[in-house]
Amino acid sequence: MTARAILLDLDGTLVDSTRDILASVEHALRTLGAPSPGPEALRAFAGYPLEPLYAALVPGGDAAGERRFIELYREHYREHELDTTRPYPGVLETLPRLRPARLAVVTAKLERTARRMLDAFGITPLLDAVVGSDALPAKPDPAGVRAALALLGATPEASALVGDTDRDVLAARAAGVRAVAVTYGGWSAARLRALGPDALVDRFADLPAALASLGRG
Repeated sequence: MTARAILLDLDGTLVDSTRDILASVEHALRTLGAPSPGPEALRAFAGYPLEPLYAALVPGGDAAGERRFIELYREHYREHELDTTRPYPGVLETLPRLRPARLAVVTAKLERTARRMLDAFGITPLLDAVVGSDALPAKPDPAGVRAALALLGATPEASALVGDTDRDVLAARAAGVRAVAVTYGGWSAARLRALGPDALVDRFADLPAALASLGRG
């Protein structure tokens, strides 16, 4: 496959941000007086946007509680988003190898939050676009994928989405792009394989070869 555009998830794909995200979720729940299922149980919600995350963790919660949860989470996360978060091994070295394809991040984060993180790790200059969930529904809705393709001037047939959860695979399918799932992020290889992605990648450094293999399949 000669990919004209490669769309990349952020959390769990480019950066290992799990501990900082979970700490902010637990802070928000604790402040609301809601019980937390604990870090290991929370990992099952990898990739969830904040609204469905609140609904899952606080059954019967109302709109006011959801707004407060999101506010508490974002306040805490803004202060601690880089405490332990780091790029996964091979990300900075491999992104330039994906050229001449055009590259975009498509994330459930707000665009300004995503850009702060990408700037901090020197990833921004390696990208052509960043699409957040500010005015778009988050994955698995394909709206963000389609917005990124429009910004990059690419067609679905010549594009791939790389991510670590079912939301990425399903968004890729809905948008008509190839789905490449990474096994080192939120979901295990077994759970991802069951979704039928076009390729599985155990290390980010293996992504160029995985994309090339799609054209030989």
